Formats: sequence, structure tokens, C-alpha cells
Amino acid sequence: MFSVGFLEICVICVVSFVLIGPKNLPKVMIELGKFFVQIRRVTNEVKNSVTEAVREANLEIEKERDFNLKKSSEDLKAKVETFLESEVFSEQIEKSEKLENKKRVKKEKL
Repeated sequence: MFSVGFLEICVICVVSFVLIGPKNLPKVMIELGKFFVQIRRVTNEVKNSVTEAVREANLEIEKERDFNLKKSSEDLKAKVETFLESEVFSEQIEKSEKLENKKRVKKEKL
């Protein structure tokens, strides 16, 4: 993110040493350290809450997809059962049985 080299760190140390003074510098550094720890905690909490929200949203999408898939498979099953019970299917079975019988009779003749 930020590229801070050795020279920049030295300049920051010298400026802070001059502005803050040698007595207060350790106290200020400790407070800055605590501040950055708090910032890191807050960002981690935000990141975790966003991750959890995305995970919950994905679970909802998967549940909805599973429900739609189950519903469509039930609809398809009902349509297949209706077709199997229909007269058209019965007629097709009769036609295929007649054709098989004709083929069998021709084979027997040969």
C-alpha cells in the first residue's frame, strides 16, 4: 500500500523526536500503538460482519435454488405420471407391441 523506506522512517523519527521531545516520545508511541490496535480490531470486525452477511446471502440463494429445483422436479414428475396415464401413451405402447409382433412373425417365417 504505502512504500516507506529506511530514509523516510529516519526522517519521521527525527521530526517526532524534535516536536514531541525525548520525555513524551515513549508515551506517544505507546498511545499510537494502542490506537492502531483498535483500528485493526474495528476493521477485522467490519470484515467479519461483511463476510458473514455474504455467507448468509449465499445460503439463502442456495436454499431458494434447492427449493426451485425440488419444485420443478415435482412438476416434471407429475407431468410424466399424467403422460403415462394418458391414452396417447397407451396407444403408443399398443403400436409398439404390434410392431414387435409383426417383426417376430416375420422372423418365424424365415
